[in-house]
Amino acid sequence: MNIYSKVSSDDIVKPGSDCSLGFTRPASGYWVRNIVGDTNCNLFQIGSETADDIQDLYVDNIYVLGANKAGFSISTNDGGHIKNVYLNSGKTGPLHSRSVMKRTRAPFFISISNRGRVLGADVEMFTFMENGVERKELLVTNANIGKVENIFIHAVDVSEVYGGSSFKKERWKPYDGSQNEAAPIIAGFKLPDTEAVKGGLTFRMPDGRHTGYIRNICFSDVDLTVKGGHPEKDATAFPPEIGVGRYNVGDLKIQPAFGFWFRHVDGMVLENCTIRTEKPDARHAVYLDDVLNAAITGLQVADGINEKKPVESVRSKNITIK
Repeated sequence: MNIYSKVSSDDIVKPGSDCSLGFTRPASGYWVRNIVGDTNCNLFQIGSETADDIQDLYVDNIYVLGANKAGFSISTNDGGHIKNVYLNSGKTGPLHSRSVMKRTRAPFFISISNRGRVLGADVEMFTFMENGVERKELLVTNANIGKVENIFIHAVDVSEVYGGSSFKKERWKPYDGSQNEAAPIIAGFKLPDTEAVKGGLTFRMPDGRHTGYIRNICFSDVDLTVKGGHPEKDATAFPPEIGVGRYNVGDLKIQPAFGFWFRHVDGMVLENCTIRTEKPDARHAVYLDDVLNAAITGLQVADGINEKKPVESVRSKNITIK
């Protein structure tokens, strides 16, 4: 397809699966190419309705003029299995240029939550401690957490990282510090541990999983230039787990990385990527939280941003950095 959208109120391309017919239906085998547009939401978004599986999608040649959410987004929220998604693989035809993202709040937003918008799902309100703060949240008690795996993103140039869509009438307003901005986000989902829950966690997912890990994700040859300018306190920011009513970029608040932030990921590759900032930033270039089996090779982080080591990892295992 060839799509040009001057300004859209919602996602420009959006594969999904819901229960509106009284049953669910899987989706697979999508080829999408040549998308240029400005949107109040995401240029390309899988979900957020994900009641059934969505697999085997090939996307080539995208140019984000503006996006108030993300340029490229994958969200499974209702138990669906999202698998085999490729950006710039050349499967749909020749790659006539590198993909470009400008004026997008978060270039990439790849996430798992458990909203449970499926037939027969039940929810209950729980009170629990999260990072030292009491939180009340609806949790789905009988529908499995969704899955995201085999995601390959290649050859993307990203700059002007802020929510700069023309949806609010002013055409591509320059960044003045008032617009929202976020790091690329790759975040799975973890239920609270039973000892953190008031009265204990009273349910168990049907398949027994307590954490939904994003599995086997690769970013290669991504050139990222962000605004920067965050203070030291943001280097220890702890974004909340994505809840039933919190599944957008803004719900994750501030990330402790100015480059890539990964949480609940098993099998991650970051190869030959470059990260720059327009201003010094006290956060880490890459932050790994509960990441298993990661390989970072050929990472280039511009000089003068801060004196921290570029990659920080917590609660993570088997991390290789070359």
